[in-house]
Amino acid sequence: MKNSIGIIMISIIIVIYEFKSLKESDSKKEVWSFSILLLFATILGIMKVLDINIPNPLDLVSIIYSPINNILH
Repeated sequence: MKNSIGIIMISIIIVIYEFKSLKESDSKKEVWSFSILLLFATILGIMKVLDINIPNPLDLVSIIYSPINNILH
């Protein structure tokens, strides 16, 4: 629980530090992309700290290509 609070606090510090420069650039696309990526990273960090199983994209590739692999062997 302490680690997830730490991740949230670090995310807030990043927002405070970076949002000034993003607001000065006056680009809404950059602000939105920054916000979405930071939110995604924060959620993944909290999930990792709480030992929640995060699916690996290679698992999906393995599931898709495993029938082809079985045919070839």
